[in-house]
Amino acid sequence: MLKGIRILDFTRLLPGPYATLILRAMGAEVIKIEDPRTGDYMRWMPPQAKRYSVIFDLLNRGKKSICLDLKHPKAREIIEKLVHSAHALMEQFRPGVMDRLGLGYAHLSSINPSLVYCSISGFGQSGPLAEKAGHDLNYIALAGILQVNANGNDHPVLPPVQMADLTGGLFAALGVLGGIIEAQRTGKGRYLDVAMMETALAFMAHHLAVSALTGDNLKPRGMELTGSVVCYNVYRTKDDRFITLAALEPKFWKEFIEATGARELAGEQFAPARDGEEAYEKVKALFASRTLKEWEELFQKFDACVAPSRTLQEVLNCPHLSERGMFQACAAEEGVTCTFPVIPPATPEEYRKLAPAPHPGQHTREILLELGYNEVQIQEFEGEGLIKNGQT
Repeated sequence: MLKGIRILDFTRLLPGPYATLILRAMGAEVIKIEDPRTGDYMRWMPPQAKRYSVIFDLLNRGKKSICLDLKHPKAREIIEKLVHSAHALMEQFRPGVMDRLGLGYAHLSSINPSLVYCSISGFGQSGPLAEKAGHDLNYIALAGILQVNANGNDHPVLPPVQMADLTGGLFAALGVLGGIIEAQRTGKGRYLDVAMMETALAFMAHHLAVSALTGDNLKPRGMELTGSVVCYNVYRTKDDRFITLAALEPKFWKEFIEATGARELAGEQFAPARDGEEAYEKVKALFASRTLKEWEELFQKFDACVAPSRTLQEVLNCPHLSERGMFQACAAEEGVTCTFPVIPPATPEEYRKLAPAPHPGQHTREILLELGYNEVQIQEFEGEGLIKNGQT
């Protein structure tokens, strides 16, 4: 889909690399610009597959790597040459860093007016929090997600996925795609300011709208979709596993009643899910009467929005996902084989063709030769510490 599109990727860790992985999976060429000394920090984070992190390999498959010291006086010239052929640039430094390096949007867009320039940061390029350090936990706390994700004692519970990091990457990729389409139509690029705290608000749109209307702070488990009603909840089975019931529509609740034979619950779809409440206790006892496997077999015959809570190994071995080709066994560096989920919207076939994540500077020489530099200059750059050539 994006064949012929070139993305310059100055990002590291999770949000930016996730965004550029989506674009790479759709066919774009992604050139990853890394520091010659440390590279992307994610390379060294556990768990390791021989030399590099499994997570790094997942996020950076099929990308090219050039190691370049951006503080070196000659680095700006190389980046400017790359910008001539680039459709988009993505960076993830703190606000102002790229400007201080002489690589801000105002300057680079004067070289390539159709350039789409995307800055990903925690709090955006302006505002009282712009310069503040942060991580995913801080962003979801400030967006209100953590406060409504609490246990029975109203203590906030950390989610098992990096919600703001991933939404930041998703919105950045979406924005870049829109910017490229606009640039192809008008010849003019644009600047995108993506703040991870703000993208996390996408999860909270419904809750914030209700709170704005009512003036109330919604409490954990006080909303239908957070376990306040019997028809939308998680229940323990006889073998201490968990099963989900999401029969919000009357037709699905009717199917649930038909499957279980619990006619006395027919009018209790939205009964409160509180300990001691008669309907809730009956549904809990009902699910506790059979094993998870027994419930799975029973509900195969009914359209009731009931599904098991799977372990990660069960997900990896899911027949439906396997048939859909959603997991690919790919050779990582040094012959290690890892299983990766396919990143939509790439097809399994397209994803299978992606090369393993690059070594630091693996494509430095190739890219510099393309830009018109010769072998003597490349050796001089390496001797000066400007670049790291991964092939030497």
